[in-house]
Amino acid sequence: MNQSDISGVYAVPLFSRVWPDCEPVNAQLADLIRARAPADPDRGWSNVGGWHSPADVQSWESPAVRTLIGWIKAAVHEMTIATSGAPEFDGDFTLWVWANLLRTGGYNMIHDHPRAGWSGVYYVEPGEVSPGNPIAGQIEFVDPRVAVASHQLPGKPFDTPVRIKPQAGQMLLFPGWFKHLVHPYEGQSDRISIAFNLLYVPSGKK
Repeated sequence: MNQSDISGVYAVPLFSRVWPDCEPVNAQLADLIRARAPADPDRGWSNVGGWHSPADVQSWESPAVRTLIGWIKAAVHEMTIATSGAPEFDGDFTLWVWANLLRTGGYNMIHDHPRAGWSGVYYVEPGEVSPGNPIAGQIEFVDPRVAVASHQLPGKPFDTPVRIKPQAGQMLLFPGWFKHLVHPYEGQSDRISIAFNLLYVPSGKK
């Protein structure tokens, strides 16, 4: 009797790691962001409420920022091996990094990151959990298969939301086209994260 083969196809890679010994780095990053937020106008990109810095955090002079950039590069190295099978590639990445600070009621609309090969977020202070609304402040990734919501099947194997409760020191890395949002945050303390885009530039095209 022949055996059936049921395999998953079109999977979306999602990197997640909580960096060890991140507490002193997070404390320095939080101080930097809070010091800049009042003086700099909000960019208001995908965020509604809160504060969004310019995409220049990678140029901030700080040991904590340099450590974060090193973690981003390590994550991209791991993702490159996982998705291409090779640790080396012909080209380089251009990096943009920005800070986000959400206060009570703030959220991020559904969006993606045009032109970015990889995008990601690092959680400095994930904020408080809302007992009455467990998804408050969570990041949600939207299923890119546009037709999955139009079909019903036992067990609902498709169209299931992917939501992640942030942890301090956690980094997520995903394709720039992977749409996502942040549910309205209900905590009283700040919810601080640092997002980033990586644009792949093949050799000879800089």
